[in-house]
Amino acid sequence: MKKNLLKIAIIIIIIILNTDILINGIEKKVTSGDLVLIINGLNVHVDDDAKEVLTSLGNDYTFEEAISCAYKGMDKSFSYDGIEISTLPIDDRDKICEVYVTSDKYETLRGIKVGLKKSDIEETYGKDYTFEDSVLTYWIDEKGDPKSPKLYFVLDENNIITAISIFSAKNSGR
Repeated sequence: MKKNLLKIAIIIIIIILNTDILINGIEKKVTSGDLVLIINGLNVHVDDDAKEVLTSLGNDYTFEEAISCAYKGMDKSFSYDGIEISTLPIDDRDKICEVYVTSDKYETLRGIKVGLKKSDIEETYGKDYTFEDSVLTYWIDEKGDPKSPKLYFVLDENNIITAISIFSAKNSGR
């Protein structure tokens, strides 16, 4: 009886360990579905029309625009307290190219926000990233490719997140 209980316990432990490895491996892979920030209750994706999120953020912003090098129309930047949204003129709409946040009011789809630690990022997204000049980057396509969309985190000297960005790379000829 004790031998059977021991065998069952070992089998259960093996199943739990293998399930955890399988689940964590799948969950930690960063995909284009991770290029989302939660802003005022909205799931904001790169390449979305910026109208809804800009409306939700209100009129207290600074605005810049320049003739687009990649598209017909104007590239635009809307800067609010703790968040900047950059857009490109695609299909007669202002499509989100990048969202850059420096406030803990906003978070990734997986719950990471400014003020958390590098270890929180690694536990949530895994360790398949590049790290250069205090910037930890998860590339959607090939690592280091400037044409690859990416999710990146800026860290301070204590490995605390000071900024988060989702970036579409549409302005790089993608």
